[in-house]
Amino acid sequence: MEKGYSSHTLTLSYSPKDVQINIILLDRIATEKEQGILKSIFLEIIKENNLDPNIFTLKVSDEKDEKNKNGGTS
Repeated sequence: MEKGYSSHTLTLSYSPKDVQINIILLDRIATEKEQGILKSIFLEIIKENNLDPNIFTLKVSDEKDEKNKNGGTS
C-alpha cells in the first residue's frame, strides 16, 4: 500500500453497486486517526479513477482487532 502502510486487503463485491473493502493493518494500530488517513487515501484513489465513492464501504482494522474477532486465532 502507498504511503508506508503494510496491510492485508480483503475485497468483497456483492454487486456492481456494493463493494466492501477491509484493510487489516500489519504494522500499526487502527486508531481513529489512522482510519481517517487511510479513508482519505482511499477516497483520493477513487476520485483519481473516476469511480463512484458511494458504492464502496471501507473498514480499517489491525491484526489485534482481527485476532479478537476470531477468538484469539489468526
